[in-house]
Amino acid sequence: MDMTQTMKARAAYVRLRLPSRQRGATLLVGIIFLIVLMLLGISAATISSLDERMARNYRDRNIAFQAAEAALVQARAMQAQKLSGYFGFPSVAGSCSSDEDAAGKGLCRPAQEGQPVWEAILRDDDGADFFIEYASSEESAAFKTDGSPGSVRKPPRYLIEILPDLGSTDGLSTSAEYGASKVRVLYRISALGFGSNEGTQVLLQEVVRPQP
Repeated sequence: MDMTQTMKARAAYVRLRLPSRQRGATLLVGIIFLIVLMLLGISAATISSLDERMARNYRDRNIAFQAAEAALVQARAMQAQKLSGYFGFPSVAGSCSSDEDAAGKGLCRPAQEGQPVWEAILRDDDGADFFIEYASSEESAAFKTDGSPGSVRKPPRYLIEILPDLGSTDGLSTSAEYGASKVRVLYRISALGFGSNEGTQVLLQEVVRPQP
């Protein structure tokens, strides 16, 4: 074989090998492209799942807020009825009355130090003898607890703390004067609402100054 034939044979060999190299590069690019698409798909699915959980949590917190607000409104409407002419308030700081017959249930004296009354009692199911559970009526909508959509895990609840009015010179000097007409007081209403999920809670508080 002369020199010319040898060069032609090598050129033909090179031309035959080039398509094979091109197919290999295309395969690599295709694999990379598929990996990128897979990562984009996983990212989109993760974001969608996160958005769905955020929407559910927001909705559940909104349900708990509405429940707490309903209990707060009911407590505000009932406080005049419950407190009018009632003198049997607890004499011990940080305690609440369980005297339901005398319309005293849910009325508390604030703690002088340490854990607040509403924190110690309102969040504890064992304090059911002291806090007041929301009750539906013709004017007040009911909150379902059957696990259906929009239901709550527990009915909302509230209690009322009787605070000394710092603008008064009377104050709450003795337990005997506690709740007496001449003693100026404020009422701190704490209402706790629950959502349908475990741990979803909303606490609302309002301080009411009775009209003289």
